[in-house]
Amino acid sequence: MTPDVEHVYAAWVKVVAAGLLTEAYRHGKAIGGWNGAERLLASAGITADEPGIAVGETSTAMVEELTQALGEHRAWDRFPANL
Repeated sequence: MTPDVEHVYAAWVKVVAAGLLTEAYRHGKAIGGWNGAERLLASAGITADEPGIAVGETSTAMVEELTQALGEHRAWDRFPANL
């Protein structure tokens, strides 16, 4: 790929990833990431300290928190109590 095509492709991948993250977040699904995942989460309007979000410097650092979140099926604490 030429540099221009690589730049466009990289931007497209970020947009698609942000869309998928937003959809998972809205459905209360557990989301995990490492090695700078906070930036991608932020691009989707998600902060790393929200319920059901597990981040770490390495995959090993966040796997326990993510496993627990996956076991709960959904992060119900993201939703208002009066729904």
